[in-house]
Amino acid sequence: MIYGNEDFMGENLHEEDFREENFREDNLPEPRKVWNWVWFSLFFMAFAILLSENGINQLVIYLVPQIGNTDWYVWALTAIGVVGIGFPVFYFLMKRVPDSKHRTIEKMHFSQFLGLFFICTAAMYLSNIVGLLVNQIIAFIKGAEVINPIEEAISSSNIIFIFLYGAVLGPIIEELIFRKILLNKVRRYGDWTAIIMTGLAFGLFHMNLAQFFYATVLGMIFAYITIRTNTVRYAIYLHILINFSGSTVAPFVIASKNDGMVMMFLLWTMVSVIIGIILIIRSIKKIRIEKGEVEISHKTIIFLNPGMICFTLLCIAQMVYVILQ
Repeated sequence: MIYGNEDFMGENLHEEDFREENFREDNLPEPRKVWNWVWFSLFFMAFAILLSENGINQLVIYLVPQIGNTDWYVWALTAIGVVGIGFPVFYFLMKRVPDSKHRTIEKMHFSQFLGLFFICTAAMYLSNIVGLLVNQIIAFIKGAEVINPIEEAISSSNIIFIFLYGAVLGPIIEELIFRKILLNKVRRYGDWTAIIMTGLAFGLFHMNLAQFFYATVLGMIFAYITIRTNTVRYAIYLHILINFSGSTVAPFVIASKNDGMVMMFLLWTMVSVIIGIILIIRSIKKIRIEKGEVEISHKTIIFLNPGMICFTLLCIAQMVYVILQ
């Protein structure tokens, strides 16, 4: 599909470029070919997810339309698309990209982990303000409210299914995709490159403006944590906690209509954000960024290639579709 002469990706990609014996430090595939392949892998994953979810949804509507109204359907459909289809496609394609140099795992103390949780919470709420403002501007121009697909899914679903996928399975799979596989493949090109690229890809992957901004920021933080600890486990734990708080605890508290619980949750959120902001300010000078094993002459190789353009356009097209609904 991809090998041989000039292909639709715009590169001369040959199978020998990705053979294991060519993955030595002094004989890596050409960076522009690697980055094009990486972005196209993301494109094919996203396309496979959208295609499978829409195909299955159309079959359900035609054969058993009553299933579409159940409180588990949206999460089951998402799980099939992301876990059953998208993840295997991405894993298979990315196997041809060499791993970065192996590094020793750095253990994190509980106090450090707790501090990072506050930082992630503050970063999420602050960056979400940008998303809310953008959505409000679009709603004003559109003359109607912009649908938030995640809010709709949560409001119409059973909390058990929200927890199982939204707070557990979803974060694990997303971290394996973006901070385990993807980050490991691109880290050799430098920490900043890996952090920005994986964070941006993570934000675009959500395919709606309501989540794009905070997902991008959190993706960069998770990437930095993974780089500094050389393991994805802490990013997984933090992602689960963040999603659990936002997709399970918050809806449960709101649905309870208990003023005391609502006030306690709001107080906890405010305190967490304040602590997080303080820790962010204190931690800025401690940020440690390392150069990559492979020097890249210009960033257009990374961010302006056919693969990235296709992936970005696909995600933006889905964002526009959501906005126009």
